[in-house]
Amino acid sequence: MLNFFKKALTPQGLSPQVGKTIINGSIATSSDIITISEKASSVKCNRQMYKLMLNENVAYYARIAIAGLMQKRHQAGKEAYKSAESAIFDSICGAFGEKKEEYQELSNSQTRRLAEMYFIKSIDGLSISEQQVYDYADKYGQQTVLSKLPDDQLDVFYYGMRVMRIINPPAIINTVIAHHATDLLIKRLFAFQTDIKKLM
Repeated sequence: MLNFFKKALTPQGLSPQVGKTIINGSIATSSDIITISEKASSVKCNRQMYKLMLNENVAYYARIAIAGLMQKRHQAGKEAYKSAESAIFDSICGAFGEKKEEYQELSNSQTRRLAEMYFIKSIDGLSISEQQVYDYADKYGQQTVLSKLPDDQLDVFYYGMRVMRIINPPAIINTVIAHHATDLLIKRLFAFQTDIKKLM
């Protein structure tokens, strides 16, 4: 495991703990959101639902770490993104040690693509339409959030919509998920960004 982490180290100073931080943050956020949904209704989240939630969170937190690494390197552009993406996902793979094979899908091309879609704020790539964004905001009283969020944080809003789709709860608790998932992620996001900055 140490050898793998050594390979993940770059001259720019990527810490081997980044992967562990992403995994830990993703597990904590996934568990909290699933607990919220289960408490708010009779919905019981199965293994597949948890798996989808974990993948979503790994992609989301990975994009934050990628942005942090690019900022530290003072780089921009597609090549810089791909270099940072490779380093971050190598670190994620290394975080599993001997269980790397078992959790390989958390760093596969689909998760990487999702992280990129969050990075570039592609609602098409995230399978969300512009109409769905405004309908969501109107239906769940999130218009203020949508209008006040700076462009670089809009992915938090998209995340809330994708979480609702994963859990797909009865309509009666959709509002609970819409508000709490977004609120929870914003709180975790700030804590996570602080941790990533310390590591880099």
